Parts: sequence; C-alpha cells; structure tokens
Amino acid sequence: MASSSINDVVVVYTFVANYGNLNNHSVRKVSTTMSKQESIEEEVTPALSEKEMDELDSFLMSDATTNEVMMLDCLDGFLTAIASGPAMPKPEEWIPRVWGSTAEDAPTFESAAQAERITDLMMRHMNAIVWSLQQDAEHFEPVFDMQVFEGDEREYMDGEMWAHGFMTGIDMQRSGWKPCLNPSTAPWRCDQSTCWVHRR
Repeated sequence: MASSSINDVVVVYTFVANYGNLNNHSVRKVSTTMSKQESIEEEVTPALSEKEMDELDSFLMSDATTNEVMMLDCLDGFLTAIASGPAMPKPEEWIPRVWGSTAEDAPTFESAAQAERITDLMMRHMNAIVWSLQQDAEHFEPVFDMQVFEGDEREYMDGEMWAHGFMTGIDMQRSGWKPCLNPSTAPWRCDQSTCWVHRR
C-alpha cells in the first residue's frame, strides 16, 4: 500500500476514534436523532427521522439512480468529510458527486417536487452531522451498514463504504486536507482552523 493510502486510512481511523461512539448500541443501520438536540436553545434543523432515512435510502437504491450512486452509508461518510473539512463547499459542488463521477450519472426524478424533496433530505442530514460534530461530538454516530452471514446469527459492522465516502469527500478538497494527510503533521496535530479531525 502506498504511503499516501496509509495516511488516508489513518485519517479515517482517527476521525472515527475521536468522534465516533462505536459501541454496540450506537452504531446502527440508521441514525435518527441527536441526544442533546432538545437542550440547544437556538432553533436547529431536526435530524432525519427513521422514516425519512428509509425514504432517502430507498431513493438511492431505486431505478432512478445509476450504479454509481452512493448508498446511505457511503453518503454519510461523504457528508461527514465535508462537514469536518477545511471549507464547506456549495451544494451544487458536492451534490452531483453523490450521484456519480460524471454528469450522465444524474438521477431521473419523477418531478421537480421529488428532486426538491431528496435534496432537502440530504441537506438536512448534512446539517445534522454538522450540528452533532459541533455540539455533541461525543455521541456522533456514523451510519455503518450491518452484515450477516449464513450460519452465523451475529451481525457485523461494515464500515468499508462509509470510509470510501469519507475519502471521496477528502478528495474533493485534498489540498485543504493536505496538512492532515502529511506524516509530518499527523491528524492529531492539525490546527483547528484547518480541520476538525483531531478534536474530541
């Protein structure tokens, strides 16, 4: 494995270790609420409900999208990287990457109302991630998939696609993330104005 790839893995691992509450009770297929949200006096955009997460998940898996679209766990990792990165890109910069790497991967919406609805769900999920990292980082919950295997009753966390989404988000702003990927400025040494990956 190339040194840059190793450093990338360190960034993802350090981020999850610092932010993620990865016990068996907090990592689940769908993350619905932020535990201290009601205690914040200022008005915040509510996190997606379980029903809304299912709605977004269903659209991503539907025939309206191509095989290049991000699934829910990958999307969550992608949005987490954007939310914790050196700068917040505009929605028109990151939303097309959700669908795929080319313009041809754009989904076929049934109507303008559906396009607005799906965009709103993604934006609200992004805002919930930002809120969680800023206000309740200790309880940040990545949306990992769960895997089961024939003959085994246990469920296993699968964070591969979450990590893939996270690295895709980093690649969008790799120059800004460079201090976090440089061995001489390890993730836990990053300046707070550059990235949040080291913060508890």
